[in-house]
Amino acid sequence: MLPNPLELQKNVIMIGGTHKTFPSVTCGYVATNCEDYINKINQNISPNYLRNVQVNNIVSVCLTMIEFLRFGQAYAQNITRTVNGLGHALKSKGIKVKQLPDGLFSHTHQLFIELDPTYVDDAYRNFRNYGITLNKRKTPYMVGFRLGVQEIARYHFDKNLEELAELIRLVLEEPENRQEILMLKSDLAKLKTDRYIMDDIFMEWD
Repeated sequence: MLPNPLELQKNVIMIGGTHKTFPSVTCGYVATNCEDYINKINQNISPNYLRNVQVNNIVSVCLTMIEFLRFGQAYAQNITRTVNGLGHALKSKGIKVKQLPDGLFSHTHQLFIELDPTYVDDAYRNFRNYGITLNKRKTPYMVGFRLGVQEIARYHFDKNLEELAELIRLVLEEPENRQEILMLKSDLAKLKTDRYIMDDIFMEWD
């Protein structure tokens, strides 16, 4: 969905990590389009930073890359649909969500909920108490929460954005409504379904 930095110019080093948007075992990665950089990186990473190569991790990351070749575009498109759909659902419930000049809420996986600075710490505590993960932000850009939707899109919760928005609203506005919050959270958890995975790869030993 976004231009590949490695295709835009030469001598690029891109660093990142796997876990959420790039689903796999948790690890870091380095990508570059420069042969000289590759050699220098290889000489420095091992043994200066890594003593052992974990083959099982490499296989897991490679499998995820193979999945991306098959499902990557559909997965990325669904993330952007999900982030904007959830943004609209939250806005319709009176929650202030940061919007871009073009009217969309995001072109990536991130959604930003703005809150009164005097309430953000209490709200964060309420989300944690209910086992809901959000990233608290107190920056010049915004005060509130950053929400990543990649797992929402990947696990098929994108079909239940109204319910997700209502869950967030309840925790923000009615945190004392424990029974309704826990019931809605439980109902949503039952809907989790893996998507964009290859389950037809098998290893056979003679």
